[in-house]
Amino acid sequence: SQVESKELIAEAYSLGVEYYIIKPINRIEVLTVVRKVIERIRLEKSIKNIQESLNMVLKLDSNLSTQEKYRSEKHLNTFNHFQNSIHFLLSELGIASESGSKDLMDMLDYLYKYEQDNTLEQGFPSLKEIFMNLAQKKLGDSAEDAELKRFIEASKQRIRRAIYQSLNHLASLGLTDFLNPKFENYASRFFDFTTVRRKMTELNNEPTVPAR
Repeated sequence: SQVESKELIAEAYSLGVEYYIIKPINRIEVLTVVRKVIERIRLEKSIKNIQESLNMVLKLDSNLSTQEKYRSEKHLNTFNHFQNSIHFLLSELGIASESGSKDLMDMLDYLYKYEQDNTLEQGFPSLKEIFMNLAQKKLGDSAEDAELKRFIEASKQRIRRAIYQSLNHLASLGLTDFLNPKFENYASRFFDFTTVRRKMTELNNEPTVPAR
């Protein structure tokens, strides 16, 4: 943008603009912003796909006969079932023990409750909204902006690492056995398959550590 007024830039950020480039355009700055946008899209896609997969599990459960459903609900309420499904899915993706898995579970819990009140047909809440709500819930309403920002950035980093670990896990499974059920079920669902193939190639080309 040609607008360099600090007040206008601050207002743009307050209205939800996350990346602002001023002229003269700096190539490194543009590349950095593009990388951040791509990373954000991938993160949002991964979370949406996890949510959709969990919704499929819950829809299957809702198709049980009345008698079966009564027996099921007698021993396990829907929310607990949802959380168990999250944990199962994260285990399938190889990230149940990652620190970012707790952040993902918190985000999906938030989306579950959000869907009860709003339904996701009205639109998927923005990542910014999700992270802010979770940060405020964790830190309290009295938390300062700087504290909220640090919490959100740390949470994003943990989730990115967990997603990257999941990519490594699935690529490793596919490298060992292309017909592995987990690889077939999740690799193309949660990641662009070109990315998975590239990771498989990287893993295949890594030098092996000689046995001692």
